[in-house]
Amino acid sequence: MDTAFQAIQSGICPTVPSGEQSRGRILAAAADILRTEPDNFSLQRVARRAGISARAVYGHFESGAELACIARLSTLNSIVEMLPTSVCSREQPEAAVRQFALSMAAALQSHGSAWLLLGRQDAQFRAEYRRSLRLPLVRSLNSYLVKHRHGARLAKISNAQLAELLVTAIESVVVNHDDDLALALECNDAIDHLVRAIFEAYL
Repeated sequence: MDTAFQAIQSGICPTVPSGEQSRGRILAAAADILRTEPDNFSLQRVARRAGISARAVYGHFESGAELACIARLSTLNSIVEMLPTSVCSREQPEAAVRQFALSMAAALQSHGSAWLLLGRQDAQFRAEYRRSLRLPLVRSLNSYLVKHRHGARLAKISNAQLAELLVTAIESVVVNHDDDLALALECNDAIDHLVRAIFEAYL
């Protein structure tokens, strides 16, 4: 794991401690370019987007690679903070899982599916994505299913496998949904149908 990943995970900034406002603008500009124009990402473009000089960016980050790495992790942390932490036990199972799925989708959508797709292509980011985002979601769903899943279909797929399937399917809908190709089916409608289909098949 490189220095940037170690630093952000430990909460220690590897760069100049002053100018936190400028650093925030730089990270916001970097995240925006990674989301909207990933093929055109460069330190110079980030500087222009942030309205500061490239030299000022180098005062905070040693390279464009380090900046991209930290911007991705910063954005990931923002998504994680928005994710549901448990499935509501007061609702009926299908409604509870649907609510959980829609909350998860809203958090993922907050930073754009293109950015998520880009992140999945980076081995280090992908490992952190799974550790801090996917696994907690799978654990929450698994814990809920252990308590609420009943019936003869249980042997077809374990609770842990079903939880993984749900998270993967929801993530795939968000990442791959395209309004121009979806035949008027909105992302939330697609997730609603997905949860219903999975319940009919496995619950």
